Amino acid sequence: MSAALTLPTIPQSSKELTAEWVTLALRARGVVKRGTVTEVRSEILGEGEGFIGLIVRLHLRFDPPEPDAPERIIAKLPIGLAQNRALGELLGAYEREIRFYEELAPVVELNTPHCYYTAMDRNPFEGREAQTLRFLGRLPSWIMRALFPLLLGLARRSKRRYILLLEDLAPARVGDQIAGCTPVVAERILRELAVAQAGLWNSPRFEPLIWLARIDLLPRASQAMLRRNRGAFFKQFGKHLPPSILGLSNWLNTNGVALMNHLGSPPLTLVHGDYRLDNLFFEGSGDELSLTAVDWQGVGCARGPLDVAYFITGNLDPDVGVEAESSLVRAYHQELLARGVSGYPFEGCWRDYQLSKLFLLHRFMSGEGLIDLSHERGQLLLQRNLERLLARLPQENLDALLH
Repeated sequence: MSAALTLPTIPQSSKELTAEWVTLALRARGVVKRGTVTEVRSEILGEGEGFIGLIVRLHLRFDPPEPDAPERIIAKLPIGLAQNRALGELLGAYEREIRFYEELAPVVELNTPHCYYTAMDRNPFEGREAQTLRFLGRLPSWIMRALFPLLLGLARRSKRRYILLLEDLAPARVGDQIAGCTPVVAERILRELAVAQAGLWNSPRFEPLIWLARIDLLPRASQAMLRRNRGAFFKQFGKHLPPSILGLSNWLNTNGVALMNHLGSPPLTLVHGDYRLDNLFFEGSGDELSLTAVDWQGVGCARGPLDVAYFITGNLDPDVGVEAESSLVRAYHQELLARGVSGYPFEGCWRDYQLSKLFLLHRFMSGEGLIDLSHERGQLLLQRNLERLLARLPQENLDALLH
């Protein structure tokens, strides 16, 4: 963070990622010792996939040449779409990813891109975050529902700047969530997740990290968003929804806060928050397959099966049956046990997995209408994700799952 003081400004757009700026940034962290960036060629990546972030590949030329300097790097900035950027600001997504790379990435047992540089403007609530969150947490849902448009409007007016410079993982293969994957590949991905989560199971590291996303932090606010936005959800997707969705929506309307409190109670571990194929890069194959996880804007702590449910419901087609689904959750659980997790039987893991799917429906209903999906792939991704989730939702004994 302090290294940003050596720079004239924090870029707000890809046009400001000049050769001079990149040189100063890389020198500030010791990435470059002698060389000077003389040319930068920008390439926008992932249009239609990054809903709240802009991802830019920078092709660099140095003079004099520096053998260890990267020829390509990835820059991440807030997206230009005002509505999406406001949501990212309100959710703390931009600051969270920067702090993840600064404070947590080195201890996570999951491959992440090497971070070359981070900078952001000071948080105006710095030092008062806990008090602010406690105040908001005490407000009734109806007040939060009325406050939400005001908070989103204030976030839209924010002038905070953020920048991340990361390792370019090419030529590694990026996953394709729309295409999905086989259960065999999914098992490997979920076992890798279990290794990372086991290493931080009930970790005391989480306690001082107030920037981590916590599923039970403001449950009344999340419930207010559900009640505010589920009408838009039914309006847009109504013709694609099964009759049972109304009953599930009513159940969430009654039990949403209790659901979030359960998934946010111990045992807690690291959750990526957006663990899906589009955010995974692969090298090798078979037993030699390795993966690297990107996009840590949603990183938090919660019950581990939340990431499992997010991956399975978002990346496996409905024709992958319940038996295979159960086998994947069991493989994840077996890896947890093999890595030293105890006191967490499979029955509890399966229950948390089922409840996590209901929470994902809650989040889907809560967020509809907030993000501008202006690209065709983004719209298709949203539709495919909903279809897959609806095919795997529990329908019976929901109260017994929660209580």
